[in-house]
Amino acid sequence: MSGRDISIFDLDALREAFMKSVRENNVSPAEWGEHAQWFIQQLAVHKLSEVAVSQITGAADDSQQ
Repeated sequence: MSGRDISIFDLDALREAFMKSVRENNVSPAEWGEHAQWFIQQLAVHKLSEVAVSQITGAADDSQQ
């Protein structure tokens, strides 16, 4: 995703993935800020490709059709 603008659809997919992570990790609303930092750091550390983000978020990947 680097080198281009992030669409509203990309942001929505990341929001959904974050909310799924919150549910799966039983994160309280008071801990969301810290969890968000961890979540974004994980994306950066792993340098996830658009395909990987699509797989994480469950979004369709048009390149594999």
